[in-house]
Amino acid sequence: MKIVDYPLKAGQYIDANSKKTHIVWHGTMGRTALTPYNGKPGKATTSIDAWNNDTTRVGTPWLVDRDGTIYRCFDDKKWIFHLGLSGTKGKYDKSSIGIEFANELCLMKESNKYYAFEKISKNTQYVGKTFRKKWRDWEYWASVDEPQVDAAIELTLDICSRHNIQPRFYRPSTTFDYPGCFEKATIICHSNCRRDKTDLVIEDWVWKKIKAAGIEIVSP
Repeated sequence: MKIVDYPLKAGQYIDANSKKTHIVWHGTMGRTALTPYNGKPGKATTSIDAWNNDTTRVGTPWLVDRDGTIYRCFDDKKWIFHLGLSGTKGKYDKSSIGIEFANELCLMKESNKYYAFEKISKNTQYVGKTFRKKWRDWEYWASVDEPQVDAAIELTLDICSRHNIQPRFYRPSTTFDYPGCFEKATIICHSNCRRDKTDLVIEDWVWKKIKAAGIEIVSP
């Protein structure tokens, strides 16, 4: 794994160890190299920069870029608010480790071009691969990249090994099943526990890679 430290500032996460039982895959809905800004490739680390300026202490310890680079923001023995589950007092935030995929997520289509961040402008045009799926008021999506998926799977298995988590992935990523998803699986996507989130929509080819890596896949 290619791991690069890109730390969150002190105070942006909770500096206390907690027992981990789950892993949650997220999508940043942030800029990547495929959403240029003023003609230059965007940087996935702008999502981490945003977390560093957020007073609510949101984020994850890991962010995986499209090229497979893994950014480490803090020690994953610690915890941070990454789920937004009201009334839980951070119960699942403490016991889970978030992995962010640098990805634009839902897209708008205009004149055969795609735009991210719910805005059509020169600086929001998305120039990468897309796929089509009608889900949660959206139809077009930014694909993840193969090096990114490979790195995320390797990281997921490494976390499972270090924290003694049996890897069992909840499929599909688009089914809301809270709190059942936490009871049936140890690896979920953010949208499995939040009705209002669109991260991630996992394509069939990604599920094949997950299964090939020896991760058990469970369904509702």
